[in-house]
Formats: sequence, structure tokens, C-alpha cells
Amino acid sequence: FGCPKVGNLEWGSWMNQLQTDRGGTYNQSGRVISGGYEVFRFVNKIDLIPRLPELLFQHAGHTLQMSVGGEIEAYYDHFGNEDLGYAGVPFGWGAAPYALLPLAIASHPCSHYVNYLEYYRPGQNSTVQNDSLFFVREFERVGDNGTGGGVDPP
Repeated sequence: FGCPKVGNLEWGSWMNQLQTDRGGTYNQSGRVISGGYEVFRFVNKIDLIPRLPELLFQHAGHTLQMSVGGEIEAYYDHFGNEDLGYAGVPFGWGAAPYALLPLAIASHPCSHYVNYLEYYRPGQNSTVQNDSLFFVREFERVGDNGTGGGVDPP
């Protein structure tokens, strides 16, 4: 929740290769040896910190964008995978917080993430009637909401 980028391009690629949807490696008893987890990065609205540092660091895992109105958009491996039909984050995703810098910094405290999840939890707010606003059922697809293929990896 709100973590910055922590590794370089090679590290990000290695982390993504270990995720369960890449096939994984199993021993004879069926126990996962590698590829036994998924990485999800929650980003609260325009929180600046998950977009930092800019140079030489890479996102790893899937990005879950918590947006105004309760909709959480899931982006496959952050940059998407057009071969699988999954979109990456929309163009300008990394630059948007700089336009509203004070609000971007104010979006970072962990309490904002918790409050968001509590507020939009189905049954907690009379305006939330659909559990799909809280639970992510699938990744954004190429062409959904005008996202196209998202941004290109560096």
C-alpha cells in the first residue's frame, strides 16, 4: 500500500517472472518451489510516493489503482501485456500527481488507504451497492476506458 519503486528493471522483471500466473515450478508432491505468489501494489488516487523514484527504478507486480468513486482498476504487471490483452496504466499515470502536488502528497498516509477501503466496502456505505467496486475481478483490458496498451516499459 503506497510503496515506492524499490528495484531496477532487472529486479522488476525477475519479480514478475516469479508470480504464479507465469507457471511456477513445482516439486513432485505438487508444492510450489518458485512462482508461488502474486505482487499487488495499491495506489491511492494520485499518491506521489508509489511513482517514485523516477530514475533507474522499476515497478514490480500488478498495480491496483484506487480511484475516486470506489472503482479499483487493476493493471497487469503495471505495464500490461498486449499478447494477453491486458492494458497497462494509462498514459500520464506517472505525471498526474505533479500537477496537483499538495494533494498528491496528502494522499499518501496509510490511514487514507484504510479509510478508502472501509468507505467503499460493500454494505458500509449506502452509495455502494455493487461489490465489484471493492473486489477486483479482472485486469483492465487493452482498449478499456481508452487505456490502449498503457505506457511502455522503460
